[in-house]
Amino acid sequence: MGTREALQRWGWSSYFEALWNEGDREGAVPARVIAQQRKFWRIAGAFGECWGEASGKLRLAAEEGVEWPAVGDWVVVDVGGAGS
Repeated sequence: MGTREALQRWGWSSYFEALWNEGDREGAVPARVIAQQRKFWRIAGAFGECWGEASGKLRLAAEEGVEWPAVGDWVVVDVGGAGS
């Protein structure tokens, strides 16, 4: 199964594809938040499913009033450091 087909399973559409293509996201992939426990999120994408946590950049933004991701949101994920 290809990347986009795997994402479609989670609700990816041409709308999200267009938004994704507007940004500079080198090395990152889209993922859908499917569960949350405190400050950890269960995410799903073409890579499968795993637990993730917020980056320092998101933590700073949250301190300034930006809302944390919620179940159903699409997020930008850096999987480069996974497993290390």
